[in-house]
Amino acid sequence: MANDRANVGPDGKDRHARLPSSNGRGRQAKERRGSIHRLRDGNVQYIGRTNNFDKRKSAHSRTPGKENLRLQPEFETQDYETVRGLEQYLYDVHSPILNEIRPISLRNGNIERYLEAACKFIGELG
Repeated sequence: MANDRANVGPDGKDRHARLPSSNGRGRQAKERRGSIHRLRDGNVQYIGRTNNFDKRKSAHSRTPGKENLRLQPEFETQDYETVRGLEQYLYDVHSPILNEIRPISLRNGNIERYLEAACKFIGELG
């Protein structure tokens, strides 16, 4: 891949620790926690995703229109496709007014795969 060098640090080691992906396709996933969160004032006003919840909480607290909303974590997973799908799923359910764009473009060729991963994740929750 052309971008492989961008992931190598000065010490020659991969910048990202790797874990086996839970998607069953034999691909590797970056070792990080992804989480989906909601901002609400009774109604859900915003849906977002992050890999650093504390940093995102701080950023929202400084954003006009979001500073007085309650940040509520919703889901957490290490699988990127699942995180993307869960964000879109919650966006579709709540139609939050503070989201300026859809989490996943309708032109994104991976949208079905992301939503399938989200449905599988939710189904596994019971």
